[in-house]
Amino acid sequence: MAATVIIPVSTLKRPRPHPDTEMTTTHSHSAVDAPRAPVSDGFIALAGDSPLGKRLHEALSRAGTPIRSYSNADAALADAALDDAAFVIDASTAASGRANALHRLEHAIGPTATIVSIVSDETLGALALQLHAPARLVGLSALALDEPLRFVEIVRGGSTSAEVLQKTGDLLDACLVRAITVADAPGCHAARVARRYVNEGLALLGEGIAAQAIERTALEAGMSNPPLALLDLLSLEEADRLLHAAAGGHSHDEHGHHGHQQPKHEHEHEHAHGHEHAHCPQHGHSHQHGHANEPAGAHERPDHEPRRHGMTTEAVYVLEKMAHGFSRMGRDAGRGFYDYEDGEAPELWSGLRVFERRRAAVSHDDLRDRLMFIQAIESLRCLDEGVVASAADANLCAVLGWGFPASSGGAIAFIDRMGVRAFAERARDLAARFGERFEPPSLLIRHAERDEPFGGAAK
Repeated sequence: MAATVIIPVSTLKRPRPHPDTEMTTTHSHSAVDAPRAPVSDGFIALAGDSPLGKRLHEALSRAGTPIRSYSNADAALADAALDDAAFVIDASTAASGRANALHRLEHAIGPTATIVSIVSDETLGALALQLHAPARLVGLSALALDEPLRFVEIVRGGSTSAEVLQKTGDLLDACLVRAITVADAPGCHAARVARRYVNEGLALLGEGIAAQAIERTALEAGMSNPPLALLDLLSLEEADRLLHAAAGGHSHDEHGHHGHQQPKHEHEHEHAHGHEHAHCPQHGHSHQHGHANEPAGAHERPDHEPRRHGMTTEAVYVLEKMAHGFSRMGRDAGRGFYDYEDGEAPELWSGLRVFERRRAAVSHDDLRDRLMFIQAIESLRCLDEGVVASAADANLCAVLGWGFPASSGGAIAFIDRMGVRAFAERARDLAARFGERFEPPSLLIRHAERDEPFGGAAK
């Protein structure tokens, strides 16, 4: 039996930058590690208990900002003093009903109050349509990580005023929370790139690479959170929801859930014999029939091309198997890619060995570069599309937003360190062998032609 893999808890948390670290961002605070006095007149009304809402509440409380918390929008509306609030923050966990809640809250607050919606995969556009004054609506987004809040993305809606952006930045600045301003797009910058990173980890696992090798390679490359541990933090349940939403709700053929569209991984299961019949709440049942004696070479060639949901067939298989076959939904559920016991370091689940039967040949350099390049390339796409305003903002977001190696200066600075032309050449090599998701974006090609670095490293 393989040895149990233990990843120390300290390696799953991103270290704070050194106090002397300087980072360029849209909104920044002094290096003194103490909150400033509140900058807002009135109090902050926070309705809901989403993970980001809880972390934001802690940051505001540390800064001494007057804050009133409510379980939901209805509870906030019952407070007669709500019209004195300087900010009203919708931190509900469910996106459904949010537009109506903001519409009602708008009528209960003063005309100068700022309306903040915590967003994840949804955009502000639909919410703004329900408001009489959409210029005062702004969004906040951050990954649901297990650490004090120190970085968020301020989401600028199509009508958000410059004054509202400044007020929101000043409030976060007073709480020692770094921020950049991003365009109103699904996933913003941090979540979008982090998903590509964890999806690559899923793809590698689905191709037969040992989970221990994947996690260790990411940590050795300087990532604060290895991909499978990060997905556990972000929730497999949420990842599965996004997968099915992108695939049209119930489209099995689109992501190879049933039948022979599925790679031959479908014959692998937790036990080496018998029949597994796992109920799948979203779409009936999935069936995996045991063929323990199938030779390793009998598997089909891996399907490296991502479907419209951005995942390869191998990645989808692993996610479906973990979520529906094994019912392992992540850290909050106490079981995901890791086992979680109170007072003990998380351990990689021994059942992950079921995915190793393909035993694909991927070199250490390819493994490392697939994990790192996919982040840099997706970050570049965000910059090219205007989701993030500058390379400096993208780099800061990478280091503080999801734990890209600080020593590299950020995901785009990682390209500069390697050399723009050398990075583009290596990306083409990865694309030829592992799929078009590694193809250099047009912005990279233009810079490579001039051998022009992007700059903006987080120093």
